[in-house]
Amino acid sequence: MKMKKEVQKCLDDDPYDIQMIIPNKKIIEGEKDKQKRKCIYCGGIMNDGMTRYKEIAHAIPEALGNIKFIQNEECDTCNDYFARNAEEDLCNFLIWKRLQYGLKGKNGYPIFQLTKDMYVKYFDYERENYEVNWGYFESVKSFVKKNKIKCPIIISGSNGLPKNNDKIDISYIKEYIPQHVYKTLVKCVIGLIGNEHLIDFQKTIKWLRYNDDYVELPKVFLIKCKRPILEPELYIFKRKEINNYRIPYCYGELRILDIIFVFIIPFTENDRFNFIDKNENRIFMNIISNKYGKKLVNDFSDVVPKKIEEQFIIHKIF
Repeated sequence: MKMKKEVQKCLDDDPYDIQMIIPNKKIIEGEKDKQKRKCIYCGGIMNDGMTRYKEIAHAIPEALGNIKFIQNEECDTCNDYFARNAEEDLCNFLIWKRLQYGLKGKNGYPIFQLTKDMYVKYFDYERENYEVNWGYFESVKSFVKKNKIKCPIIISGSNGLPKNNDKIDISYIKEYIPQHVYKTLVKCVIGLIGNEHLIDFQKTIKWLRYNDDYVELPKVFLIKCKRPILEPELYIFKRKEINNYRIPYCYGELRILDIIFVFIIPFTENDRFNFIDKNENRIFMNIISNKYGKKLVNDFSDVVPKKIEEQFIIHKIF
């Protein structure tokens, strides 16, 4: 009871209400009936002759382990746009973490092409099927089993590539655009906050869908998570006092693998500041510091592609 009272006091004292979206159950936002759907991003409806809702729109990228959080009112065109122009960048930004922790995509552990003839894949010796051909990684089969491998393996060289290589699912690791990473984080919140609340985020939605120009954005905080999270968790914070303009109206927290992203939702109708200037952002920075302690501060405003340079200990097979 004492602990419960202490937790309740912390919640009462916090200037934000919290909406917790965790993978203990499936969450589907938006209209069930396709004929009644209206895309929250472009406004498209079924009977306009162009809008379709055939694909499942994951509110958090499926490549990050999300299979439970769905946004019904994201049309196929917008779903494809965000997959190519935002979500892929966050997945690329996290590529080394995804490999390090063995985060599965929708087709299991993916194979990534690092260079022209260098490939990498995560292996878990306890879950591998040793009776089938491993394709490009056939030469490491005995190594994985003998050494009880639970980590990524890089293989280099042209030998071993099977003739039916068209059946191998290979993704080439590309660069990432920082602003696209920020957009994906914000899109997670827009897709799951509840469609009835989106009236306050119309400028945010317009920026997400139609503006790819450089714009200075609030800093993103990267915090080390104490436990690896293989199914993403999202926490949405909305300001309790609507007129308390000294702090952002809404911010989000995406937890995945060993990283916590803390990010402000920009361009909302209920903000008077953009929280880029240090003086404007001072109170919010103190709130985050008191909650999380040590943090990295990153700028994801740039629209110029960046290379992925982070490295970790990895087995190499030649």
